[in-house]
Parts: sequence; structure tokens; C-alpha cells
Amino acid sequence: MSKENVFHLIEDAAAAHPDKIAFRFQGDELRYADVMSRASGMSQLLKRFGVAQDEPVLFYAQNCPDHACAMIAACHHGAIHAPVNDGFQSQELRHILTNSEATLAFVAAPLIPRFLDAAAATGSRCRIVVVGSGDAQDAPSILGRLDDLIPKGSDAPAARRVASDPCLIVYTSGSTAMPKAVLHSHGSTGYALNTYADIWDYRVGDVAVVSPPMSWVFGLILTSVAMLTKGTTVILLPKFHPERVLEAIEANGAQLCFGTMSMYSKMLDVLSKKDFDLSSLRFCMVGGEPCPASSLAPAERRFGLRFTQAWAFSENHPLVAMRPTDIDAPLGTAGRPAPGVEIVLRGEDGVTPTPDGMPGEAWVRGPGAMTCYYGDPDLTAEKIDDNGWIRTGDLLIRDAAGYISVVGRATDMIIRNGANIAPSEVENAILQFNTVETAAVVGAPDPMSGEAVIAFVSGKDFAPSNVPDLGTHLRASLAAYKVPSKIIVMTDLPVTSNGKIDRKALKAEAEHSMELE
Repeated sequence: MSKENVFHLIEDAAAAHPDKIAFRFQGDELRYADVMSRASGMSQLLKRFGVAQDEPVLFYAQNCPDHACAMIAACHHGAIHAPVNDGFQSQELRHILTNSEATLAFVAAPLIPRFLDAAAATGSRCRIVVVGSGDAQDAPSILGRLDDLIPKGSDAPAARRVASDPCLIVYTSGSTAMPKAVLHSHGSTGYALNTYADIWDYRVGDVAVVSPPMSWVFGLILTSVAMLTKGTTVILLPKFHPERVLEAIEANGAQLCFGTMSMYSKMLDVLSKKDFDLSSLRFCMVGGEPCPASSLAPAERRFGLRFTQAWAFSENHPLVAMRPTDIDAPLGTAGRPAPGVEIVLRGEDGVTPTPDGMPGEAWVRGPGAMTCYYGDPDLTAEKIDDNGWIRTGDLLIRDAAGYISVVGRATDMIIRNGANIAPSEVENAILQFNTVETAAVVGAPDPMSGEAVIAFVSGKDFAPSNVPDLGTHLRASLAAYKVPSKIIVMTDLPVTSNGKIDRKALKAEAEHSMELE
């Protein structure tokens, strides 16, 4: 029987360690055998409700073990797991429902009203299986609660898959105004799971604290599901909270911890006021955003070990990683390329190679590359050249020893708490407010979140007194992490000699406004 299906990676680990604890979550424990039984039952639901092979199945909820079970179930059935950030609001959901054409979604009860509104606006007939606790409203499209619908596990064989078959869609904001639908195959996903687990030496019996969102490859592939292939125990938090992470490390004697630099900065703030025993830690991984040495050094001192960095993006992962053995690597480096990965650094023309020690835009190629942007051939052609090289938009420097550091971005993308934010998406939402005539959004350095989102607005009928109402409008339109930290009202936005908004001038103004706080 073919073992190309990602399902078999977890199945093999579960068969070897059925009684080991796979997840601890809010006081409950699921053993590996429990995870596989639940995933098998969810796969039967996909069949019962008519989900076709290669069809996306949405999962819209905070972190929970059912997130991983849903992915395993989709792989077993031959469908595509498509997690959705639980912070996405109406316009993002409308785009995702239209793009995916999904007919089934697992949705947390508190998020159902938002999901139903988006479905009604798009004419989607996507049906809902309710996950977790909480009151769920009645609606014709709601099939019932997962716990009431799910049958007991069966011995039905997994769907036959080959490496090129679709496996996972990651919806991630990027160079476009709406979330991009990054499609990965069983081959690229299996490579990522195996490579992350091997590079970072995940072990049977290890205990890991995971708080990054499972709608992101950081919280799903790099951590949770990769660990399920090795017999590791995942202490899963519904969402990141610095004190809860530190409590979980101490209470469970965790060996592994994961987060962005801004997450660790928030943990350091807690540790300055309250002590926790972190001596069990063997490995702390930091990634998802720039990690300047000035921020990294105090974190390493307090946690008592060398942090392990990495660099990748949803379209191709893993790419660059430090190994636990790289203890003499320069502080702040993201590491060296993963096995089988090719990286070239090019100048502004996208062709000329840049020498070691000089920044260049990264173009990458490797076995973890996406298949395409689902449903968007034009964006796929724009991002991937004829030889399979993907243009990342990130600026890197490679030293003589091959270590790579991330020094910036070739685009205006904002990275806040590790999440990419397209300024145009926020600007479009601002411009929907009826008295705003012009808007520009830039990022400014913020020690707690990596970058703050700063909005500049103008309009002859827009006054500072309108800012609270604009904030309310944005919170209803955008995911919380995209809502500007500050809205600055100007009579006119500055422009360059060719009539374009002068983003460089606005960025300087944004940085100055943050320095004054």
C-alpha cells in the first residue's frame, strides 16, 4: 500500500505509541490512540456529508486538538484541510468561502454568527459542524455538534494519495489585499513534517508547549502535527498568553517551547515581575518575524539556553533553520538551508546574484514548495518562475560560513506578532468609512509586537473626533491583529514628485510617533 498519504506518518507513530499522551488541553488528555479514533470518525463524517476528494474542508476555531484531528481526517479521506484564522472577520471570510467553494466547515460555536453572515453574503451553501463548547444558534446549514455526530473509529483504509495530490491550504495575508490560498501537496507537507522533526530532534516522550495559532504553519505543521509523527506530547493552549505559557512549562516540565520574538518579549515582561522554573527546557524556537540580537540576547540569558531560529514562509517551508548543534552560530542568524533547499540572493533586478555579506532578495526552491495559489493561476505565475523559483520579497544576508540572517523586506509588508499584514487590505477597509478620502498604512518598530500598524487618514469631513467610530468600523471589518494601533489624522497626506503617497515620509512620522510613547 502506498505511504504517500501524510495520514500514514501520524498513523505509524500512533501504532508505536498508542498509550502515550498526544495532547493536554484545558485539563483533558488525548492519547495517540484517541487522536486516531477521533480522526477516523471525522473522516467518516466527511464521507457521510458528501465531501469529495481534493475538496477543501474549512476549520474555523481557536487552537484545540480537533484542529489536528481534522487535518488527519482530511488526509485519510483524501480531502484538503483548510484552516481559517479565528480572528478573520466578514470580508476575509467572504473571500475564503468564495475561493474554496467549500461545502463543509468545522466551526466553533462563538464564531458561527460571523460565518453565517459571510455565507449569506456570498451565497455559499457551506454546511457547519459545530466544534467545542458554547451555545450554537439554529440554522438550516448547521448539521449538529461534532461530539453528537461523530461515529466511533473504524478500520476503513486511508485514501490512496501520491506526492503531488493536494493536502493543505493555508490562508495567509501577503502581497494581495485578501488572504492568499497557499496550496501544499502531500509531498511538500510530508517533507516539512519530517524535516522539522529531524532538524530539531523531536523525541518520543518530549513535552512541548504550543501557543501559536494552528491556522498558521507555525502552530500546525512546524509544531503540533510534526510532533505527532514522533510520539511527543503537545501542551496546547487555545491562544498565546505569556503567563499561561510560562505556567505550562513549569507545571509540565516541558522540554520544548515555540514562539515569535514578540511572544518571548511578552514572557520576559512577565518574568521581570514573577519567577518561573524553566530549567526543564532543552529547546526554545523563535521565528515568524525579525529577531534582532538586541531582543534575542536578554531572552537567551533569562531562559538559560541558546535560542534556535528559522526562516520560512507559507509558500515554502522549511527553508532555513538553526540546529541545536549550531551553538557557535552568530547571534541573530536564522541558520543554514534545510536539506534539499536552494536559496539564491539577487539584486533589485531579480537576476544579479549578491555576494556574501551583502543583502539580497531571496529566491527559493525546494521540496517544501507550494503547488500553487488555489484558484488563482495569475498570482501563481507572478510568484513562481518557469524554473520553480519562488520570489520571497525578503532581504537576507549570507555569511562566509553559510549562515543566513533576515535583514528586512523588499516590500512594505508589515509583520505584527509574526503575522503578515498587507497595508492595502487595511487601507481598503479604512476607505469604506464614508468620510475618509485618503488613507495610507505603514509599519513602525514596536518592541512588544515586532511592528505596530499605523494608519494615516485625511478627509475634509473627517475630524479627530471621528477616530473612535473608525476604530469600531475596522474592528468589525478586519482580524484584530490587522487593526491599526494608532490612527493619525492629517489635512493632506504627503506625496512624491510623481504624485504617489510618500510612504517613506509617513514611515518616518510613524516611527517618531512611536518613540514619543
